[in-house]
Amino acid sequence: KNGNLFVGIAWTVVGPPEYVNRKAFDNYIRLDSAKFRKVVAACGHSGETVKDTADMIGWECDAMLGMEDSERFGERNTVALYIVPQGAFAGK
Repeated sequence: KNGNLFVGIAWTVVGPPEYVNRKAFDNYIRLDSAKFRKVVAACGHSGETVKDTADMIGWECDAMLGMEDSERFGERNTVALYIVPQGAFAGK
């Protein structure tokens, strides 16, 4: 709406078994934002700069999911919290 570019990422749930293959979605305004750096750290790639999100294909992380009600998509899964491993750098 405001003209800013953003990245939308769709995650595929790999466990627990009753939720396998469900999708969760999250949006990022910039690839250098604190929120995005937490994603990189949660995926075990602390300190890396992502220049192309295609490089992230296959990355896995631990996260807590939530629900979001969107006018455009209706109710959908969203990432509520990325779990960064202890000792990993997530940035400021």
